[in-house]
Amino acid sequence: MLISFFNFVESIKSEMAIAVVLLRIVERRIHQAQTLFPDVPTNTIVVRLLDINTKVLAQQLTIQAQTIYTACKHQEFLNLNWTRSHRRRKAPNICRILERSQEVYQWVASTIMEQDDVDDQVATVTKFIDLASELRNLNNFETLVHVVAALRCASVNRMRRLWSCIEKDRVELLADLESFTSSDKAFLELRNAMNTCCAPLIPYLGIYLTNLTFIEDVIVDRPPNTFNFRKMKMIYDVVATLLLYKTKYQIAPDVGIQEAIAYSMRDLAFESEGQCYKQSLKLEPRQTHP
Repeated sequence: MLISFFNFVESIKSEMAIAVVLLRIVERRIHQAQTLFPDVPTNTIVVRLLDINTKVLAQQLTIQAQTIYTACKHQEFLNLNWTRSHRRRKAPNICRILERSQEVYQWVASTIMEQDDVDDQVATVTKFIDLASELRNLNNFETLVHVVAALRCASVNRMRRLWSCIEKDRVELLADLESFTSSDKAFLELRNAMNTCCAPLIPYLGIYLTNLTFIEDVIVDRPPNTFNFRKMKMIYDVVATLLLYKTKYQIAPDVGIQEAIAYSMRDLAFESEGQCYKQSLKLEPRQTHP
């Protein structure tokens, strides 16, 4: 669309002075779009997922997350539908987002635990730290939160030998990302980022579901079966914000990478935190002191 508009403005620039100004603006927007979202192959043959360029991997994870998020209907956010027994019917896409978040978390932890060699563990952790940084650059806050959480889970965090081999700049980068996604002060840094960044973005849904739960549980309708307009306005504000975030990334899907991501998240060596922790103890046994 931008390129078509660019060609139109180019054709009339000799007749209208304003066209020259428009031309410069559109040129900047095209360059910005190409810089942020470069073209990627449409069917890459993937041998190992972690061999994929980190930026491309972040982009493909982002459009997967976007597909689920943009499918959410406003009705799914009402009446705490995602917490009810009928949640699969009333809030299917919210349920899918919550499931996907757990998949991402377990995928990161399991992939690290699969590496028997310390050098491979270091390379894998470094890859995921860089991936988290790229997700932040893409404003994919939903996936970012769970990648960082997995990097700081008990199974990974306890491995001192591993962390002693990670480059200092990566450790500092992870500390910055951890602070950015921290739940301190009700996710203050993350909230500020979502409120001020430019679209497109994928919000961290947990913040908004918590807000809606608080509104429903704390603000009581009085008398019963009557409308509390203040409460309805608060719910509307949260849902309207979530709908406003439903903008699309200009990223081309790569079928090969998409399939590789899906396969790797299904084919986990360790499917629970307990299994990951047991493997962590095998990789790095507890030190015994005399």
